[in-house]
Amino acid sequence: MNKHCRMKIDSIAYGGEAVGRLESGVVCFCRGALPGEVVELEITEEKKRFCRGRILKIITPSPNRIDAACPYAADCPGCSFQNCEYSVELEWKQRQFERFMNRFAGVR
Repeated sequence: MNKHCRMKIDSIAYGGEAVGRLESGVVCFCRGALPGEVVELEITEEKKRFCRGRILKIITPSPNRIDAACPYAADCPGCSFQNCEYSVELEWKQRQFERFMNRFAGVR
């Protein structure tokens, strides 16, 4: 595959993957990025409606980025929010909860 591209991260999906759109408009997921960051990716998986990538370089880091306490955070999906300030983690988890409640429970 070995496609490299740049992408701005728009949000965080349920499960902690960062979400953005490639120049082609295709939604792309990756681990380890934060909203507002611009990253260089290697596309590792392509599907009909989305793709997944691996971060090669963070071009524009978020001001909320911190060093993860766990040395395995970049590789372990259990540590999705260790690279950001706790207040930002709570904000994104609240947004995810609200989207979930709106979409599946009809709560507005």
